[in-house]
Amino acid sequence: MTTTPTPDEIRARRLAIGLTQTEAAELIYSRMRSWQNWEAGERTMHPGLWELFCLKSATANPATSAANAP
Repeated sequence: MTTTPTPDEIRARRLAIGLTQTEAAELIYSRMRSWQNWEAGERTMHPGLWELFCLKSATANPATSAANAP
């Protein structure tokens, strides 16, 4: 079961794959301001959006995808 991510987890995952806040938001069909709020801890990211981001970000960056391959 996916849990609500912390602001630090959100920021760390985004930076690890080299995306801007705008690019990360676009990846999950969200707005940049929402992404900023999640990273700032002003709002919590829905676990479903976090799961979508994790799934899509794993395939968005070839280096990350290779590192996560079984």
